[in-house]
Amino acid sequence: FYGYLCTQLIGGYLSDKYGAKHVIAVASLCWSVLGLMTPLAAHWNLGALIAVRVLLGVASGVSYPSVHSLVGKWFPIGERSFISA
Repeated sequence: FYGYLCTQLIGGYLSDKYGAKHVIAVASLCWSVLGLMTPLAAHWNLGALIAVRVLLGVASGVSYPSVHSLVGKWFPIGERSFISA
């Protein structure tokens, strides 16, 4: 959760600078790799598991503002409330 909390502003900045779809694509790749690494890190030791989970939170944190940036640019004004709900 702490990694998720710390990257909210960074995610919004990166979405405005590079485009939300690119930020979401990179974040999704990171989620996938870190999700696959979780059982392996748990097998190694507790410190590795915690590090992988924190990094997973960091990758997840950039997605929330990126999705809202994407909704704001790609959907018509009348449909934005339905998409966000």
